[in-house]
Amino acid sequence: MINERDLAEKFSAIWKENLPLLTPSYIRFFNEINTMKVNEAIYEGDNEIRYDMVSQLAFNCANLIHDKKLSFEEVFKEEKLSIYILKTAKEIWNNKFDESHLKLSKDEYFDTKKVCKNILDFIKTINGKESLFKPQFKGYGLIPDLEGDLYIDDTLIEIKTVKRNFRSSDLKQLFIYLALQQMTGDIKWKNAGLYNPRKGLYHKFNVRNIIYDISGGKSTTEVFKNILDSFTRDVNFDSRF
Repeated sequence: MINERDLAEKFSAIWKENLPLLTPSYIRFFNEINTMKVNEAIYEGDNEIRYDMVSQLAFNCANLIHDKKLSFEEVFKEEKLSIYILKTAKEIWNNKFDESHLKLSKDEYFDTKKVCKNILDFIKTINGKESLFKPQFKGYGLIPDLEGDLYIDDTLIEIKTVKRNFRSSDLKQLFIYLALQQMTGDIKWKNAGLYNPRKGLYHKFNVRNIIYDISGGKSTTEVFKNILDSFTRDVNFDSRF
């Protein structure tokens, strides 16, 4: 089944047709302008860390602490954490793992705590009236129902726990969620943002303005509808072969 990462990283012709000004130069500008420092960056040592496990586990723990009102200390107790590690392993490795994969090294354990704490501190810093992890998006055509990372008030936020700068594919992933939201007729998020808890960086933008800029003056309604229709047409075509 196709997912949002495939949609964001592939189908370059569709993205170029609808967002012709989303270029490497624009992304360099995006990373340099209005990117705010909201946390201290996490120091990375020389030891090997499974960053996929750490990133997703930290996200899941932050979700539990925030939405379920659990305490930070309780979630990171060994007996509790083992449950969340198993859940995370199933998510990222599709059940293709053994018992050895479920043991965190000391560095992985502390790295997970740092990333989780940065995510929670970020939410406190934004200090919104309403915030929730894992907003749901109803599918469209052959695009399945999808799940985002976080929203705070009128801002949809994608969390990227990476060592790199933000990429165009990160923005595209947000645009897919926003396009699906638009098709429901309920425009809930006027703004969107990318947040990196590893670097402590956050970039928030107005959705209408950024689409106007990178589409060459078109509206979000037109661009998002065209992107979703193009995906549905091309995915349907590809699925026949």
